[in-house]
Amino acid sequence: MRASVLLLMASAPALSAAAVAAASSSRLRALQGGSSAPTPSPSPFVDVYISPTKSPLSHAEYEEEQHEQGIPLTFVYASFFGALTASLIALYNISKHLLNYNNPVLQKTIIRILFIVPNFAIFSWLGLAFPSKSVVFESVRDIYEAFVCVFLRVRAYGGC
Repeated sequence: MRASVLLLMASAPALSAAAVAAASSSRLRALQGGSSAPTPSPSPFVDVYISPTKSPLSHAEYEEEQHEQGIPLTFVYASFFGALTASLIALYNISKHLLNYNNPVLQKTIIRILFIVPNFAIFSWLGLAFPSKSVVFESVRDIYEAFVCVFLRVRAYGGC
């Protein structure tokens, strides 16, 4: 962690820049644990404070900090509306396939693919709304996607 030095001067017009620099450097060494003893300031109006400042963050630290701050509620509400809309459209299509179940072999695969939409929409929204549990929601979402992909691969090569 870096430290920034702050010089506070109330009204010391008689001090030269060299005197302020000498006083601040000796006091700074003393505050940082240097071996030299602090020398008194040439004026009671000069004091040195070390205030911690943040060093530049790495990308991972920045992402973690943003994640801890949370998402604005406007985004959560907007994403809920989008997830709900996508889920309703997909469920409507699924219901139409189930009502007109003429080609079961093909329609079973289509329904499995269509269930990816509400799965992604709902679990992505849950991950956004509850960031501390997002790993669980992402895992469920990805497991279902993998299931559908494996099923399609097996189906394409003559299984199931």
